[in-house]
Amino acid sequence: MEPWHYWTLIGFSLIALEMLSGDFVFACFGAAAFAAAGAAGGFEAPLKGQLGTFAIAAAVFLAAVRPAAKRLLYRRSDRRASGVSALVGQRGVVADEISAGSAGRVKLGSEEWRAIHAAAGSAASDPIPIPIPPGAPVEIVAVSGATLEVRPL
Repeated sequence: MEPWHYWTLIGFSLIALEMLSGDFVFACFGAAAFAAAGAAGGFEAPLKGQLGTFAIAAAVFLAAVRPAAKRLLYRRSDRRASGVSALVGQRGVVADEISAGSAGRVKLGSEEWRAIHAAAGSAASDPIPIPIPPGAPVEIVAVSGATLEVRPL
């Protein structure tokens, strides 16, 4: 087999591997392998020339083509927060009193969540937060596991 055959096989293998990652890194190296195959087959470059072509092409593809391709393909992606991180900034109503030393419950839509006062974990020099009574509106400032950190509105 000629050297360009090897480079072509490497290129196709890397392109196939790209289907598993989706981050365009393997595709860039695959395209660089095709460039090295062109140098080996079309210009009959020695091994150093083939490796140099591969390295330069990989650097160009990674630096220029990959960012442009990602911008183009992901331009319509939904960038909104999802999961529990989407809860930050939402407002709820206290169901069970939340005080500095104990957790309470907050109702968000039709769900109830365990909640603590956001100031409860702050520095010792801060004043003790005032308990939040049931029915009071609160804003979620952080989520830690299944516990919401809230502040009164």
